[in-house]
Parts: sequence; C-alpha cells; structure tokens
Amino acid sequence: MPTWASNFDPDGNVRRFPGNTIVCYLSPSSELYGSMQQLYEKLAASPLAHLYALLPPPSWHMTVFDGVCDQLAAFDLQCDPPLRLTATGATPQLFGICVNLRLRTADEESRLRALRDRLADTLQVRHPHHANYGLHLSTAYYLRYLDQAEADEIATLLADHFRDMPTEFELGAPEFCTFENMSQFDRLFYLKIQG
Repeated sequence: MPTWASNFDPDGNVRRFPGNTIVCYLSPSSELYGSMQQLYEKLAASPLAHLYALLPPPSWHMTVFDGVCDQLAAFDLQCDPPLRLTATGATPQLFGICVNLRLRTADEESRLRALRDRLADTLQVRHPHHANYGLHLSTAYYLRYLDQAEADEIATLLADHFRDMPTEFELGAPEFCTFENMSQFDRLFYLKIQG
C-alpha cells in the first residue's frame, strides 16, 4: 500500500495524520471554488468514487510550505497578498486528484519562490522537492493504485470538467495551520509583513 494512503483507511475514512503547514485557502467567494464544488460532486457521483477519498471543500488550499515550527510567528512576509494564479489543468496524479497551478507572471513566480526560500532559511528546513515543488489544489487522495482503465476514466472526467473551469484566481495571505488529519486545518495565525 502506498505511504500516502496512510491519510485514510481503505474505506476512505480519515485517519489521524497530525502536522503543521503554511497554506493559502481557496476562498468560497472565488469563481474557481464553485467550479471545484461541481468537480467534487462529479467525483462523488462517479462509479470510481470508491477509489479515492474526497477532501472536504472547506479544506481546499494551496500549500506554500510543509512542516514548520515556532520561528514562524516573527517571520516577515515581505510581500503583499494576493497571489495571482492560473489553473493549468485538473489531472490524476500518483497520490490523488488535483488541480495543477502556476503563477500568472514571472514576477508572481519569483515572489512565491523567494517567499519559499526565505521560509526555508528561517525554519532551517529545505525539503528535497523545494526547488521544483509543483503548486496544486488537492481534491482527493487515492485509496489504492489505479489500473490504466481507471486512470484513463478519471483523466477523461477531469479533462471534460476543466474545459469550463475558470482558470484565473487569487489566494490571500498564507496561514500557519496545524492539523490532526487531512480533513481540517486549524489556523494559528496569518503570515504578515512585519514592521
């Protein structure tokens, strides 16, 4: 069984999986949020729904930085939200289903990469995937590996939905959150400009 499946049991029930992270939530007022809800409903109604555990809509977020600690409270954000992004596709991945993201401009890309670098330096944590971390909004985690026919069917559902999905959106200030499992993230504070 893949290690990422430890977030959920084989029946899709959430398991304890505590940690902390820095995320930007997808706002319920965003056009993309409404489209993601439609995608969520399609995935829930799919004959393949037994293959994945859907994440609850209030938990939809883009991870800015994984696993952090107390030094963060005094961290100087040094950049004003929002982050301006473009959804580039909804695709099945090895671990689950997500909407792939990219920053709208080279300046936005530089701003987020600089933020991630400053967080890594402040926290003295640089994950192996730091430099090439793929931005995304997770929708579901697989409960087991898919065979090719299942992967193709999910890819078709996602491609059909993405044709009408709004692609440009903004995310607000990054939030330092803790969590006990993948279904709920509890904000402790927003990262902000200090001074």
